[in-house]
Amino acid sequence: MNFKSDHSRRFLIQAIASLLSGWLMALSLPPHNASGTIWVALVPIILANFLIPLPPPGFPLLSRFQLSSGAMGFWMGLLFFGTTLWWVGHVTIIGTCAHVLYLSLYFSIWNQLHHFWSNRFFKIEATRSPTPSQISLPYFGLAALSASSWTILEWIRGWMLGGFPWNGLATSQYRVIPILQWSSVGGTLLITWWIVFVNVMIALAIRRFHQDIKTGRGYRRYLDLYLLMVTFLGVHLWGFFKIKTPADDSLKTLRYAAIQPNVPQNEKYDLMSGTEILLRHLKLTQESIQGFNPELILWPETVCGKVYKTDFELRASVERVQKMGSFDFIMGTLDIAEDKTFNAAIWFPPLNSPVQGAIYHKNHILPFGEYTPFWDTFPRLGRWIPLPRGFDSGEQSALFSLYRSKVKIAPIICFEDTLSSLVRKVNQLQPEVLINLTNDAWFKDSPGAAQHLANAVFRTVEFDLPMIRCTNTGLTCQINQKGIIEKIFQDKNGNSIESEGALKGDLQWTQSKITPYEKFGDWILIVSALFLLLGYRTGKGRINHQGTPNTPSKDSY
Repeated sequence: MNFKSDHSRRFLIQAIASLLSGWLMALSLPPHNASGTIWVALVPIILANFLIPLPPPGFPLLSRFQLSSGAMGFWMGLLFFGTTLWWVGHVTIIGTCAHVLYLSLYFSIWNQLHHFWSNRFFKIEATRSPTPSQISLPYFGLAALSASSWTILEWIRGWMLGGFPWNGLATSQYRVIPILQWSSVGGTLLITWWIVFVNVMIALAIRRFHQDIKTGRGYRRYLDLYLLMVTFLGVHLWGFFKIKTPADDSLKTLRYAAIQPNVPQNEKYDLMSGTEILLRHLKLTQESIQGFNPELILWPETVCGKVYKTDFELRASVERVQKMGSFDFIMGTLDIAEDKTFNAAIWFPPLNSPVQGAIYHKNHILPFGEYTPFWDTFPRLGRWIPLPRGFDSGEQSALFSLYRSKVKIAPIICFEDTLSSLVRKVNQLQPEVLINLTNDAWFKDSPGAAQHLANAVFRTVEFDLPMIRCTNTGLTCQINQKGIIEKIFQDKNGNSIESEGALKGDLQWTQSKITPYEKFGDWILIVSALFLLLGYRTGKGRINHQGTPNTPSKDSY
């Protein structure tokens, strides 16, 4: 076969496979929520790696890159991140484009690693005629190595350059409650590991079936396929069992009203709009307490562009809220301390109570949303930031011990509810309820708010804690300890996004128990690292013993 003349066909196959994988991944997330597609999303690109030979030496460099596993992974990443994070462009178009390109590199690296492990572990097929039981172990090994590579890269993505763990593979399962329960065992990374493992095993099964048909051997029974199906069923059954197991402890209750004011982002930091914004909050608060008698009132993140400590109007509004009834009140606001500006949450106990309130400064601020990286070194980068000035990050977690209900709550702000490591630190204070104050008005009516909620749900299962989310434009909701969204605010027209009103409810929960994830954290990372080390040493030993692995050719498939 003339390799150069066949270049266009091979390029087309690779492009279709890569884009198909990226598209199937995107379908699994909001707004589509086709969670099942994630279990086969990586199969096209894995098969494309198997079915397309490597270009011969001397082939043009650009064409070699186009046909490389790294390029395939990059295309997959571009489609996935481009179609799921386009709404970040409402904040910064240049930053969004750069971010998508950067994030796509992780998919490129993973596909190169998967191709590397494939070349090593298929050496056994070229030197033996294995029985079904013999071939099973290398197939499991390759799937484990590929899953481990993806898991470690996804973890790195969560902290590198400020961290952006948004929309990991596990996020696709936020509504699949049995799978969701496994985050209490090993967090989202454990679910991610399992998803990649299943994808690789399915791809290997298709490849093997194709080989058996092509060689005339017919269908053969392989142990690994049976083990995969039994394990997949067992994973779901354990999740069902965990959901159905009744709690031993009595229920605790917190009656609350979470205000969703629906303030457009272009008005939020406009000081001329501050009075109108506060009046809207006060009106909704007054309406929410009539005939309801809440124990807690919540206002969302950064109510307006005013600083509580220095603005008389904002302080007067807080006093008016406190005079409406005997309840605790938590509000998102700006705070200034020691020449630093913070995104903060302030707790106000009822008037005339013997306790003092407290304040929490957001610990993890968003790059290019709340601060500009390298601001001091490159001051012109400051024009990328959508706020008048950047925020500073707080250093301590906080615990608010509510006066009326005697409930201990931990405040977290905006996308902090998507960060397992941060909530794990907060959980050391032993809260009973997580309270998230959020402003997703930046993203208008895009899928941004729904994806934010999808990423946040996992925190409730990881730490066996319920959560109330109070948002500016949606999605304001109540989540129980099993990760089930029990209540979500809807206006009279049934709209949850860009709608105005209040979510009123009685949050119920049982005494939280220490989960394996709370105790051991992301232990799957250690297991993954051991897999990679073992795989490298094993593959190296085989190469030293048997020679260089065969380069795939058209006759191998």
